[in-house]
Amino acid sequence: MSIVVLLILAVGGFWLWRGKLPVSSVLDNSEKFAAWQTYRSEKFGFEIKYPENWQMEKDYFQHAGDSLALISPETSEQTAETVGENEFFFTGDVFVAVFDSISDFDSRLASGQTLEDHFNLAGASNGYFLNNYYKTKLNGRVGYGAVYLGALEQLVYLIEEDGKIYEIVFAQRSAEDKMTGLEKEILSTFKLSE
Repeated sequence: MSIVVLLILAVGGFWLWRGKLPVSSVLDNSEKFAAWQTYRSEKFGFEIKYPENWQMEKDYFQHAGDSLALISPETSEQTAETVGENEFFFTGDVFVAVFDSISDFDSRLASGQTLEDHFNLAGASNGYFLNNYYKTKLNGRVGYGAVYLGALEQLVYLIEEDGKIYEIVFAQRSAEDKMTGLEKEILSTFKLSE
């Protein structure tokens, strides 16, 4: 009996080490996120958690009411090697922005229009072309998932609530199934205040 238990633990450990088992199936969420940092915006009513070894840069997008970039150690290291002479270099793994209105999010839209209107417009928005979009739920809130193509592929989650647009961007991702387990865990911590 004890040999069977040891064998199960050994095989499970091996598959976890190889990345075949999601960590979330092994660890309790409260334990998993206990050491993570939390960014909370009382003014804009949201919070998001991110790993303790990641960096956070505030006010990343000047046209947003509140914005931040979450940067993994790997991206931070690559950026330090790549930036060199570049005056501006778009860095980060996950970006969060809050726009005070639909027109702040997309200048082609006027008050009273919605995200559906944004998706139905042909052409580019901020240099990115909409590839596809779909309705989804994000921590109990109805929103949209969208893929934009441009300088980088971006998987974007959008929630429209109380006149504000909440945007969570995963750079260099073209679909949900391309997200890493860690990115999915970060997304799972995004919450709007009640």
